[in-house]
Amino acid sequence: MNTQTPAITISSSELNQLSRWMESASGVHLDSNKAYLFESRLQDLLTEYKLQSFTQLHERVRSAPNSEIGKKTLELLLTRETSFFRDTIPFDLLRNKIIPGYVSNSRAGFLKLKIWCAACSTGQEVYSVAMAVSDVLGASSSHDIRILGTDISDDAIAKASYGEYSDLEIARGMDPMRLSRYFVKTANGFRISDPVRAMVSFTKLNLLEDFMHLGRYDIIFCRNIAIYFRPETRGALFGRLAESLTEKGILVVGASEMLHGLEKVLSRNMEQKAVYYQKLPTPGNFPILCKPL
Repeated sequence: MNTQTPAITISSSELNQLSRWMESASGVHLDSNKAYLFESRLQDLLTEYKLQSFTQLHERVRSAPNSEIGKKTLELLLTRETSFFRDTIPFDLLRNKIIPGYVSNSRAGFLKLKIWCAACSTGQEVYSVAMAVSDVLGASSSHDIRILGTDISDDAIAKASYGEYSDLEIARGMDPMRLSRYFVKTANGFRISDPVRAMVSFTKLNLLEDFMHLGRYDIIFCRNIAIYFRPETRGALFGRLAESLTEKGILVVGASEMLHGLEKVLSRNMEQKAVYYQKLPTPGNFPILCKPL
């Protein structure tokens, strides 16, 4: 006899309610063809909390967005596609153009650099940046290199901070040379080496909220998250990221992302196949979009 509980389906009105809640909580906009995503990812959560419908789930997360169930709902719905050196072009740009440029302009060969990886997920991008910098400067260099990784997810930040990855995660993008140079073998996979880990810190951050308290950065990576935002939210985010750059600071975005309305603030540059944006020496007036939502 089959006693399996039938799957709970989501109605169009429930999908609309939960999509709007998710967008208000994270900026991520999921359209009406994503019903399967809600149904497949949230079934176990409904069972865990003994909820009979997606309407009941919406009522719970709306009344207490920072509750455990609210955090779990976001964790389950947010896509965390990441890997080491994902889309190698930005890291080649960092290693071959950006870091050597900063070194040549540094005083007495000493480089002080702040880098921020926004929406860093479980840390692979952050450590890829750290390894690319170390390829140029050396992992135990005397330079002052500080790399910050932020993400909205507590679980992602915890994993990134620990810095240990399975064989499968390592196989996605990590070459043997860097693996032997920058990782230590563990019982569960590989862990990032201490000299590289010392360059990096992580903290939880929702990109919809104000982040000027983080200070200004010489290089900001914000790749493959803003594509899930509505255009107006995306424009606001890029404007505020531009404000967080130091003079002549560099913003690296996803390959398919174009910045609009910031021509007085950022210049678009291309180096071989890599596109990046650089803050103009004389800041213009920031548009109204630059204010936090």
